[in-house]
Amino acid sequence: MTVPMPPQPPQLGRRLDPSPDGMQFYGQVLGPSRSDPASCHPRHNYGRSPAEATAWALTNDGRWNPAVPEPGSSWSQYDLWEGEAELQLMFEVYGLVMDADGQSYAQNADGTRIYSVALYLYDRERFFGSTQAYKDYRDIALKELEADRGLLRDKLEPNIRQRPNLRRWKEAQICFYAWVRKAFEKRLGGDDKIVGIIRLGSSKAIKTALLQVGKDYTGTFAKEESNPRPIKVNGGYKLGTLSDHALGDAVDIDSGKNAQITPNQWTGIEAYTSKTLTKATRESQWKMNPQALHATFVEINAEFVRLLGLDIEAQAAAGVARDDKTMAAALVKANANLAKIGEDFLKKWKNGFFAMPWALLKEFHEEKLLWGAVFATIDLHHFEVP
Repeated sequence: MTVPMPPQPPQLGRRLDPSPDGMQFYGQVLGPSRSDPASCHPRHNYGRSPAEATAWALTNDGRWNPAVPEPGSSWSQYDLWEGEAELQLMFEVYGLVMDADGQSYAQNADGTRIYSVALYLYDRERFFGSTQAYKDYRDIALKELEADRGLLRDKLEPNIRQRPNLRRWKEAQICFYAWVRKAFEKRLGGDDKIVGIIRLGSSKAIKTALLQVGKDYTGTFAKEESNPRPIKVNGGYKLGTLSDHALGDAVDIDSGKNAQITPNQWTGIEAYTSKTLTKATRESQWKMNPQALHATFVEINAEFVRLLGLDIEAQAAAGVARDDKTMAAALVKANANLAKIGEDFLKKWKNGFFAMPWALLKEFHEEKLLWGAVFATIDLHHFEVP
């Protein structure tokens, strides 16, 4: 069977492998043989109808919803290959890539990353309108990225410090920006202001607040202001969403010392420490008594570190190796509350997930910014214009 080859936009860095046994996108061999599509791994959804592929992907991910309509257009085998190429590319450069609900577009099976290609294409069609609409939109994104000697590229992730270690960042940024740009358009009701907003950076309100905090606070802190990107949760990007950072109305403060905590993780932390701090209480105290809210987070964090230290010592005494990976696996196996919190969180935040001084938090409260601690997904480093 011969797969028809549509025109290849050279700007995207795609090319055909000269050999007859594979295709190559963005410099990476995807396989399988064009002459034998049946050789495709079934987990990749190749050769299936859109309805079959979508149903398979949703069922495989444990997220099947009988009410979800079938995609309105068909996907060729070429579309499936290209969809997988995009996912590979974005995972390579941006790490974890998720849908708008925070579910990853890839799972690990037997040490191999398996991409939910059909689900990605289905979500992409719903977000952009059609496969062709997405490709047209991607071409617009590319033109804007390449204009003015790539000025817009420097406003987008990956940042300049990260790029030397990411061979294919330019290609990945095209796909990334297409998703971000469309989210901007949906939020703003048009696309005529998007490039201007990104180039301008942080809003006047955020810049004014940071200037005042800098004058009043005697210490130092690291900040991340404008960042045109989707909503980010625990290092992963939720495609189809738009962060307040993208509009310049938010700032992250000392993100390496203050964690993001999902609702499930927070439930585990509350149970583990035998302490409670509900969303309603967080919202109320940020308005009326922010110092009490800060003190409660300090207390819960200290108890978390204390108890975790005891459990680590107990596991070590039982012969468990102290390296982060082995220890975290043993901890979640031994304690249901730690299992809710998760291995990745335990490895990253074992020495504490909250380290913001009250004097600094007080300044942001006085500037009338909203603290991410009041969100359902607690974001202890995030502040935004209400």
